[in-house]
Amino acid sequence: MARAGDVLENPVTGERIVFRRVAADTNGELLLFDSWRDDHSELKGLLVPASDDLLVGTPVSPRVNSVQNDDPACLEPVTNLP
Repeated sequence: MARAGDVLENPVTGERIVFRRVAADTNGELLLFDSWRDDHSELKGLLVPASDDLLVGTPVSPRVNSVQNDDPACLEPVTNLP
C-alpha cells in the first residue's frame, strides 16, 4: 500500500512516481501523484505544436464552467453569447 510521500523509481526507464495523496487519506476518493522521467529524449519529438487544421475554436455556453452540467448540451455551439 502506497503512502503519501512514497516514491517509486523504475531503474530501467528512469520514471519516478511520488505519491502526494492516497486513498487512505481521502476515504478512497483520490489518488494524487507526480510522475516524470529523467530522460525525455525519446519524447521530445512528440512535443510539437498542433497544426492549425487540428484545432477548432467554438463558442460554447457558460454551462461548461460547472461540473454539475455534465451532458452533451455543453458541446453545442452557441451564437448568442453576452
